[in-house]
Parts: sequence; structure tokens; C-alpha cells
Amino acid sequence: MKRIFTLLLSLWLVTNASAAQNGTLSGTVTDAKTNDPIPFATLTTLSGNTIQGIQTDIDGNYILPLPEGTYLLSISSVGYEKQQIAQTIKAGETTIFNIALKSTETILDAVVVTGSKFEQRLGEQTVSLEVIKPSLVENTNSTSADQAIQRVPGVVVIDQQANIRGGSGFSYGAGSRVLLLMDDMPMLTADLGFPRWDFMPIENLEQIEIIKGASSALYGSAAMNGIINMRTAYPKSEPVTKFALFNNIYQNPRDNTVITLNTDGSPRDTLQKSWWGNEQPYERGASFAHRQRYGQFDLVAGAYLYDHKSWRATEFSRRGRANVNMRYRFKKAPGLSAGLNTNYQAIKSGTFLIWNDIGKSTSDVEMYRTWIANDTIVNRTYLLTVDPFVEYFNAASGIKQKLIGRYYKNNNHTTQNRTTLSDLYYGEYQFQKRFETIDLVLTTGVVSNYAKVDAELYTGGHHYLVECRGILAGR
Repeated sequence: MKRIFTLLLSLWLVTNASAAQNGTLSGTVTDAKTNDPIPFATLTTLSGNTIQGIQTDIDGNYILPLPEGTYLLSISSVGYEKQQIAQTIKAGETTIFNIALKSTETILDAVVVTGSKFEQRLGEQTVSLEVIKPSLVENTNSTSADQAIQRVPGVVVIDQQANIRGGSGFSYGAGSRVLLLMDDMPMLTADLGFPRWDFMPIENLEQIEIIKGASSALYGSAAMNGIINMRTAYPKSEPVTKFALFNNIYQNPRDNTVITLNTDGSPRDTLQKSWWGNEQPYERGASFAHRQRYGQFDLVAGAYLYDHKSWRATEFSRRGRANVNMRYRFKKAPGLSAGLNTNYQAIKSGTFLIWNDIGKSTSDVEMYRTWIANDTIVNRTYLLTVDPFVEYFNAASGIKQKLIGRYYKNNNHTTQNRTTLSDLYYGEYQFQKRFETIDLVLTTGVVSNYAKVDAELYTGGHHYLVECRGILAGR
């Protein structure tokens, strides 16, 4: 019994002596100019031939246990000057060491997530990927997202259906073949799998990522021809507020008449090209965006108003949109964040399907008027998304977990017995693990989708669709 007690006491003394020889180095890595935290910065320590490394979490914090001694500490991050500092660690003590890195003046490669579901530099992508910055949207006065993406070579939008490099042909009402995403979540309606380009909040845009090629392994069958992913801009250290007004008009051509000939070559009547007379078609609107950080709380808000009167009779569009994104980064749980994104839009529009006449009447302006036997279709559409999310990243283990959800309501009321009411419920859990030694990122997860549709055009009451799939990929 005495020998056992002596052995246990010896083990306890050895364990405590070993623990007493360890210290802790902790702190925060920030931008020297803006004081913003730098996430995923790399810290390595060198003592003799022993090298240890760690990455900062999403808030730039790090905790590194080390044995007692003096170390050469190296801190680096993409776009910042590398620093090397000697640091002494004392046993049983926590050394607080905050680091401010200076940004470099070199041109940096854009960081994207769409190609592999984790952040990578654009130059490291193995797929053909284009990035659109918000300056292109602002400088071209694009009133919806599809107007901006059509400026990318190989991308065409016909009747709101995207086509990349001619890979999918034209498909309407049969589900999209180019997947539209907003912050990594699908933005397709529950009834037709339809992308609503005017619903995308382009006033608060970080960038648009476009994959030119099939990505169905990661994103499902809707991505057979490619992916268009829009990412929301979150606030930095300084608040940002933007307000813009725009107004466009359609003027008559300088020569507003045209001479046509009869079959015998003699001149026919002089015809007017335009039908609108003194009431010119127009396009006008206003946008507002605000991004600000309140401690650990991030707030993004935006609004968009649009009014358009077409050159075609009875065709018009008026819409108003408002969005609020909120994110909270937990200080007592580094790497953990949660938030809620909301977006609402109301639309009233009028259109027609068939022209009244062309080439037979005394005036070709009938091609701009609705067919007398076909009433003008007036639509009133209400769109709403509510997106809760929780994310956790552990820099020490290289593990990232994400739980995201979406409720997407699309109510479309028409005057031609084509009213459609649809609700979409979407949920996704994602798990990622980085293996630094072999340069591998393993991604796995599960996705579920539930759609409910009530359409006047089809009988039989409600229509339902349930989908569930798993994801396993490594890169």
C-alpha cells in the first residue's frame, strides 16, 4: 500500500511539474491602419528545431500554449507585411501579445468561396470563375443583378433565364440550370425554380462570383450549367452610408417618321414610329445602403425604389425593396457568430403577351399595343426571405461548422387566373476540416428542402416537394 501511494504521489508531482513549465501566449492580430481584426492570420513559433503554428479565429484572436523559453514568433497574412518578433514565455503565466500588421501595396487576388465552399484566392481555383465587384454595378447603373452579370463574357440572360457559354440552351418554367445563390443559399422560387434578379439586394454587395461550368456535386442539379453567387458586404471598422438617385428617359429618334413602299414601288403613307406622343417612357429610382459595426454587433441595411414605364403600351413596373442583415460575434466564445438576414419586396407590374398587329394596318405602331382580344396582365408580387444562421470556427483544430436556414415566400397575384402562392423552407448543415500537413480541406454536410405551392392554373389543391441530400468533398 505504501509503495502504491508513493507511486501515485510521484506521478502527481511529475504531472504538476510539467504543467508548471508551460505558459500561454495569447492576443489579437489587427490591421495597423483600421484596427480591424485579421481572421485566419498564421502564427508560428520557432525554438531550436521545434516549430509550432496556429491560425487566428474570425475575430483575429489566438491562444497558444508553449513550454517555458524564448521563441521567434512569426506573424503573416495575405496582403500584410510579415513580422518576426522574439518573445519570452514564463512558466505558469499568460503573456498577452497583440500584433498590428501593416498592409502591403501589392495587388491582391480576390478571395472566393463558391468554387469549393471555403475561402480561397481566385488564382488557386481549378474551375473557370469570374468575380464582379460592386463598382461595376454602380458605374453602369444596373437596376437588377442580371444587367450586371451579362457584362461577363459567356453569360447571357434571356427572359430572366441565365445561360453560361451556351451550355444549357433556353429553359423556362422547368427549373433553372444556372443556380442563383445569395450568401451560399439558393435564391430560386418554390413554384418554377425561378431566379428573381430584381429581388437581389445589389445596394449592399461585396462581390458576385460566377462559375462557368457544372458544379452539381456540391450544389445539386440546379447547378448543371454553372453558379452565380452574390455575397453581402458586412461592415468594417468605419461605417459606410450610400444614397443614390437616377433617372432615364427614352427620347424620340431625330427622324421620327418612316417611309414605306407599296408593292408597286410607290410611296405609302408616312408612319409614326412611336405611340406615346407627349408622354415619354422613363426609368427612375433611388437606393440606400448603410453598414456599421457596434462592438460585436454588425448591422447592414438597405432599400431600393424603382419605377419604369415602358415604350410598349400598358407595360410598367414599380417595386420597393428593404433588407436588414444582423450578425453578432460572441466575445466569450471566439469563433462563434450568429445572425439573421431579412429581405422584403413588393412589386406591381403590367404586361401583355401578343401584339395587336404589324405590317397590315395603316400604322406599324400597333406592334407596340396589346391585342384587343387580350386584356393587360397586371401582377402584384410579394417576396420575403428570412435567413437565420450560426457559424463556428476553431482556429486551433481547423474545424468550421455552419448551420443556415431560409424561409422564402413568393406570392404572385395576377388578373388572369394565374395566381401562385409558394413557400420554400431550406436548411443546411456544413462541416469542414482543414488538414494543413497534407493541404486538404474536407467538406461534408446535409441539405434539406421543402416546397409548398398553391397555383390557380392547376387543380388538385396544394403541391409539395421534399428534397434531402448529403455532401462529401475534399480539395
